[in-house]
Order: sequence, then structure tokens, then C-alpha cells
Amino acid sequence: MTLIASSEWYASSTLWTTVTTSVVALSVGALAAWATLRSTNPKRRLSYHLRENVALLDIETHAVRLSVSHGDTQLRSPRIVELVVKNSGRRDITSAQFHDGDPIVFDLQSRVVALISVSAPSTTIAPEPVVDATKLLVGPSLLKSKQEVSYTMLVDGEVEDVRCTAPLTDTHISRTTEDGDRLPPPLVKILGGIAVLGIFLFASEFVEKFIPLQGRAPEQHLEWSQIRQCAGLPEVTSIDQCEDVQKVLRQPGPPAPTP
Repeated sequence: MTLIASSEWYASSTLWTTVTTSVVALSVGALAAWATLRSTNPKRRLSYHLRENVALLDIETHAVRLSVSHGDTQLRSPRIVELVVKNSGRRDITSAQFHDGDPIVFDLQSRVVALISVSAPSTTIAPEPVVDATKLLVGPSLLKSKQEVSYTMLVDGEVEDVRCTAPLTDTHISRTTEDGDRLPPPLVKILGGIAVLGIFLFASEFVEKFIPLQGRAPEQHLEWSQIRQCAGLPEVTSIDQCEDVQKVLRQPGPPAPTP
């Protein structure tokens, strides 16, 4: 089967201009709608991170000579841990957001021996926590927008991670660094960027190799396999050049010797 290169749908510059314009318009419209929705209905956000996680003893060096006790209990691996909780959104988190009145649970996975201090800006009220074995329970309480509260604890054992269970309605929970960066980086954005780059590279290659850059007469024909063959030749940039190449390839070779 033969193809008329200049009459194929993919060779129409008007078509691709229309497609490009439509995609750009839809993208801009979607972004505008998302920005409007985000500004009129800002989502509540709660973030947390460990500001301090310091061992009080070097077990290998001081295990024999030094010890730390709390009351009558000697601690095997004491450390000071400071947990920072922040309402990083633009809306207050009120007691009504705590589903069934359940508290936010921060599990340090090591026994919390004592709560040393609770600190918050003087203009706000810090939610009072409750210590429950390895867990710190916070709320229900009011957390003002951008309010930050820190809880300093004496912990017996390693603290490698903090698990958060937050029964908050319409609230996004995230663990962050001290600088406010989310952990881990959003995988969806990374994959989306790779996908967009791949589509751009594919489209560029398709436009460069398979869509004619110069006009040609309607009666000129090329097989699709011939067009694909020309796509592998960097010096061929138009259908006209591709036909010239195919003419050379179709030239008969020298006659075979007569036996």
C-alpha cells in the first residue's frame, strides 16, 4: 500500500497547530481552576519533625562509669528528643476536626520516660499532651494557622522514626525536615516530569522525522516503510529528500555475469 505524504492527516500543519493550541488552553484552564479552588478552599495541613534526638550517654564509653536514672529506675539508653508539631496550613485546626474526639498519636517506638517541657508562642495556647508508654497523645485542641508547638521528652531507647496517626478530617499530614521540606520528595511530581520530558522528546523526533518540512506534489508517493527508513538518516529532513534517496536505492545494479 502506498501513502500520499502531503495528504496524510499527520502532515497537516493546521492540525498540529490546533492540537497544540487546544492542549495549552486546556492546561492553562486546569491550572487556573486548581488555583481558584485552592485559594477559596485552602486545605488544612499538619507537619511534624524531630528537632533534637540526642543520646545522653555513649553506651560503649560510659556504660560502666556513668548511669542515668529517673526516680528509682535506671535508664539503659537515655536520650533527649524534641518533637515539633506545626499547623503549616492557612486554616486553623479546631477540636471539631478531631474525629470522635480522638487525639493525634506520635509513636516514638521507645519508652517515653517523662515529658520535660512544652513550648509555643506566647500568643497561642499549646495543646497539652499525654504520655502513654512509647506514645505522645496530643489534642483534641486548637492549633492556630502557622502555630508551632515543641514537646521535649526524656526517652529510654533508640528513636529512629516517629509514626504519626492523626484522626483529623480534611487535613493533610506530612513529616518534614526542620526547614519545612517534605519527606520523602513527592514521587508523583518526579514521575510527571519524566513523563512530560519523554512526551516532548518523542514529539520532537516524530515532527522532525515523519512530518514533511517542505511541500510536495500530490502525485508523489512513498511507502510507509520507506519513510521509516529515511527517519534513520540524519541528513534527510524532508519528504522530497526521502524520495531522492529512494530513487537512488531503486537504481538497478550492474548486470550479473553470464555463466
